[in-house]
Amino acid sequence: MELSSLEKQLLQSVDADSRNDEEELRRYQKEALKQLRGAFRYMQEKYPDTEIRWRLFDPLTRITERGVLICSLPDHTSFHKINILLRQNEYVYSDTLYGDLIRDRYDEAVCMCLKEFIPNIKAYTVFYTSCGSEISGRSSLSEIISHVPLLVRHTDLFVCPPAGITAEAADALRKEGFFGAYSIYSTDDRELFEQGSYEQLRASSIRSNFNLFEGPKEGTAS
Repeated sequence: MELSSLEKQLLQSVDADSRNDEEELRRYQKEALKQLRGAFRYMQEKYPDTEIRWRLFDPLTRITERGVLICSLPDHTSFHKINILLRQNEYVYSDTLYGDLIRDRYDEAVCMCLKEFIPNIKAYTVFYTSCGSEISGRSSLSEIISHVPLLVRHTDLFVCPPAGITAEAADALRKEGFFGAYSIYSTDDRELFEQGSYEQLRASSIRSNFNLFEGPKEGTAS
């Protein structure tokens, strides 16, 4: 079978000696190709309606703990890992791409939870836990919050005018299950708050931090 241009491009990281046909590959190249095609199938099944940009491939070998395929979404600056592990002679895949797809509704819920305490607030969350098919871009808010183990995440909160998190606000986040690490960026500049990018807000605001590190435990998730 002839290799696609994408497969040949990503296999360059395995061996610069590019081949055009699968039958021409060396044994370790064929194994890398098997991992790569498995990752493509996994991502297509998990994100069937999502356009994905493929960036870099580092296959699982006898001297590495895992293989990694790097990807991103169009018009997104963040890169995501697809982890490749070998379990009972089968390749198993997990990824963090879901974080970009669930972020908007998760952040909206965090802001709604805090509106009573901080009227002018925006949020931007990054999820770090690599998940298989149990969490995807279609996952509900309750599935995200109740996932065991806790989906490790960090949320930037942008507020105007400057405000901190009161004990009551922290309790509201805790009750709703919004656990994780938080950074608060405060500014008096209303125009910057309303029109500036998150990068500009981070660079031009006062930052403070707090953590809510509790979460669902085995046997308690709904």
